[in-house]
Amino acid sequence: QNGVVLFTNKGRTFNSPVNQKFWVYLEKDYNLKIHSSISCKPRERYMKDYDRFKFVDTKELNSSFLFCVERGVSKTATVRLKNLEYEVPQKYVGQKVYVRYDSKDLSTIYLYDIVNKKDLLETISLLNKHDNRKRKRKNICYEQVPEEKNGGKN
Repeated sequence: QNGVVLFTNKGRTFNSPVNQKFWVYLEKDYNLKIHSSISCKPRERYMKDYDRFKFVDTKELNSSFLFCVERGVSKTATVRLKNLEYEVPQKYVGQKVYVRYDSKDLSTIYLYDIVNKKDLLETISLLNKHDNRKRKRKNICYEQVPEEKNGGKN
């Protein structure tokens, strides 16, 4: 639109007259005047250090703003978060994990290592109780389980 960049948020364009006037002012006036504090134009200053900028991957940036809570994995290989249950791989049963999540999208959450909170362990989804009931589980042979002496009392 005539070289004017508009604010966007998740694909939506804020195409208001105020927004358009702001961008016209920014691009045609503010960025083209010499500023006393930097002794040059903002655009020139930006381009001078452009090669020193470190651009962060969008995925990495988004993960930096996830909420983080500690949770224990239940015996049924699930984790509860905000009254929702998530299915966790069996190997984490009984362990503590850090759960990271986007509060606006609870369809998927992320398990992180309890010690090194930057190590992503798994991406997990909501528990599907219908599918979960069909899941194969290890059969326990109770004949091989040692009996407790004195009814479990020592």
